[in-house]
Amino acid sequence: MRSKLALYGGAIALLLMAGCAGSIAPKHWLPEAIEVPQDGYGSWASVTLSIGPGEFSEGELIAATPDTLFILGYEKLEAYGFNEVAKVHLQSYDANYSALAVWTTIGSLSTISHGVILLISAPVWIITGTIATSSQSHAPHKTVVTGGWKQLQAHCRFPGGMPQSIDRKDIKPKPLKFPDQKSPDQVDTSGGIH
Repeated sequence: MRSKLALYGGAIALLLMAGCAGSIAPKHWLPEAIEVPQDGYGSWASVTLSIGPGEFSEGELIAATPDTLFILGYEKLEAYGFNEVAKVHLQSYDANYSALAVWTTIGSLSTISHGVILLISAPVWIITGTIATSSQSHAPHKTVVTGGWKQLQAHCRFPGGMPQSIDRKDIKPKPLKFPDQKSPDQVDTSGGIH
């Protein structure tokens, strides 16, 4: 019985992992889906360049104009001309699909108590759970091939293009927010000792 349980669990885990999209952004960089409208930063972009085989750049999508794509990389703001970019892959938010994967696994394993009906209920749990988890993991991803830069504008820090009044050296990267870090509205500014 335990060997069958382990076999089910292993099969479910493999199915869930096979169809899920991984994160392309650094850990703790992406906002939660509900935070995107207030975030104020661009999506994380992985840019495949056409100037050499295997050449790419990644960072925050700052602006997209008809002739230039601006990416705030790890070290500096980079600008790429229209003919230098082959493909742009974006991730807008953290999909948080692990909870769906856990529920699918638990639900699938719970069908052991269904007796013969297990032959119907287990595949239903596995198939629908895998589809839901895979769909959730792919939701924040978008790939744009050359020429479709207008559709990138909604994912930029500056959707209207690079502002003329801003010095490009003044554009700073988004600070990473770690799970145990307090948000600015939670920080105690009373000055007391705690």
